[in-house]
Amino acid sequence: IQSSHKKRRSKKQIQEFRNKVSKQIQRQSLSSETDHEWEDNDLECDTRYNAFLPEHPLYFTHEVTCNIENLSNIVPNFLGGSLPRADQGDREYYCMTMLTLFKPWRDGFSLKDTKESWDDAFVSYNFNEQDKKIMSYFNLRYECLDAQDDFHSELKRKSKKASNFNSNTMDSDSSESEDDDDYTNETKGKKIVDYNDLKENARRRMLQQEEISKILRDSGWTDDCSLNNHINNLNRYIPTFNLSANAWKNKVKE
Repeated sequence: IQSSHKKRRSKKQIQEFRNKVSKQIQRQSLSSETDHEWEDNDLECDTRYNAFLPEHPLYFTHEVTCNIENLSNIVPNFLGGSLPRADQGDREYYCMTMLTLFKPWRDGFSLKDTKESWDDAFVSYNFNEQDKKIMSYFNLRYECLDAQDDFHSELKRKSKKASNFNSNTMDSDSSESEDDDDYTNETKGKKIVDYNDLKENARRRMLQQEEISKILRDSGWTDDCSLNNHINNLNRYIPTFNLSANAWKNKVKE
């Protein structure tokens, strides 16, 4: 990947560049062969540094720098819609797109014959190694997105499983039994939990829930309440005075 940025020349470099430009202008005004040879040699410079155009305001003070070691690295940057996938989707559309990008053509008939499909034209065309290398990278983005989707799906699945497990508490309305040891194995409508399959924290939490449920049951908190009959038999208190709030305030002030 090639990138460049502008760099300010030092005072010494600015002066040397000005002298070089002045000499070049003087040499260009001459027409001798030696002058042309000197001009060609003088224009040879390090390709890491490139001057701006003469009309540019930074022509004398700045230069463009780049890394010549990255000149062979090319990353195509396509504008517009997304590229089709090679592993799924419309095969004909994918073949048409790849041929349009990599096969030289002047019109549609240069890409394929009227009697053949885009897939046949794609298979029969001899792509060079550079083209094949670039096409192999086209699907890399989709592979990363697929891996990301699979990862999020796995997280959601584990989160849902943990949520269902936490909400699956023991039912307090278990079948009655005189033997307390049978309580944990006789919960109404619940599947017996194998604690050996649970992790340490989950196993400890389930045991605590069972212990609390057993204590509440034995202490009578889950028994039917018969207080309603006693409440209905209570005599209702009727006050002697039925005053408003302001009237009660005035009454208190007296």
